Amino acid sequence: MNLRNAIFLIPVLLLVIPAGRGEIVYFSDFEADNGGLTSSVDWEWGDYAWTGGSCYNEFFPPDTAYSGTRMWGTILNDCYSDLANNADYASCVNQNPDDDAILSVEVDLTGYGSATLSFYEWQDIFMNWDWAEVYVNDAVVYQHCGTGFVPSTEWGLVELDISEHAGGMITVEFHLLTSSVVNHAGWYIEDLKIEAAVGGPTVTATPTQENTPTTPPNTATPTNPPAPTFTPTNPPAPTFTPTNPPAPTSTPTPIPTFTPPPPTATSTHESTATPQPTNTPEETATPEPTATPHCTILGCSIFMPSHDYEAGDECYCDVVVCNPGPETMADVPVFVLLDVYGSYFFAPGFTEFDHYTMTIEPELTVINVLPPFSWPSGAGAASGVKWYAAMTDAGVTTLVGEFDMFEFGWH
Repeated sequence: MNLRNAIFLIPVLLLVIPAGRGEIVYFSDFEADNGGLTSSVDWEWGDYAWTGGSCYNEFFPPDTAYSGTRMWGTILNDCYSDLANNADYASCVNQNPDDDAILSVEVDLTGYGSATLSFYEWQDIFMNWDWAEVYVNDAVVYQHCGTGFVPSTEWGLVELDISEHAGGMITVEFHLLTSSVVNHAGWYIEDLKIEAAVGGPTVTATPTQENTPTTPPNTATPTNPPAPTFTPTNPPAPTFTPTNPPAPTSTPTPIPTFTPPPPTATSTHESTATPQPTNTPEETATPEPTATPHCTILGCSIFMPSHDYEAGDECYCDVVVCNPGPETMADVPVFVLLDVYGSYFFAPGFTEFDHYTMTIEPELTVINVLPPFSWPSGAGAASGVKWYAAMTDAGVTTLVGEFDMFEFGWH
């Protein structure tokens, strides 16, 4: 993604991502316990160790749990049962959900205006006849049904906007419906999370599964180098001196004044001498503008016009890199990342890992991360969103100079 596209992405991130992401209301990776979920029919929780044996023809189970060793599955270490409860497979409208294999949990969202449900899944079911659904308060919010069956090859992250159900108790249910003749490995659920925020949602989107599955934590190290770790303390920000010298202040020229001379004795027949004007004072010399001081601290500084925004406010983000010199710094990785409640977006592509590679001349180099735009209306309220900016060495292992953090929000 180029910077031009990122310009349009950032307002969307600010509107959509914070909706429902202010606080983690529920989370379980199912390692210590079953997460408080209740189950029926095939759903099982425990240590994953695939045995198989009862499957029809072919099956594609996961190699491991997504995180740790424990998770929920149908059936956990074997293929699911032939439940014969899939009568409505042609329409994908579940007429009798009560006879499904159901995994459920209740969560209190009282006082919240928006919410997000997320989980990792692995699915291997017999499409076009079997199907899987997620319900929130008896409404379908996610579904595997119909043509185009492709079994999972990696764990995938599912994120769903459930803001319309925020404000009270919710019941989340995972339903599996199957035929009477063919079974596969099943449906597996890991790392279930519900996040909520007081502000209401601003964008309603059709929930979809991510196309690119997320690499689980117990798999091979990703090819991208690791992002630098930023210490959560705020170091003193490098001093930024504008490059344009201050406009010289001119001293106004005093207006000539007329001062009458002291009165003198006069004859009634003689005319009074005409007073003479005083000399015009000399104009004060205009001071010379002072020279702009050099930047003195190696590092990055983040500049935004405000820490809090409302509709119509101008917003932008610049990162100013100070190189005290005297040498030019070539091919320097500069990391600028947006931290939206623990979700990280690296400029300039605003992807899960990206950075600038810069030639840093002596003095100041300005990186326009986010060009100016007017803050959109209907964005709700949020706080604690952060920018981080730092330089690293070429191997992306050590910070170079000072880094900066800028926190902002909106109402």
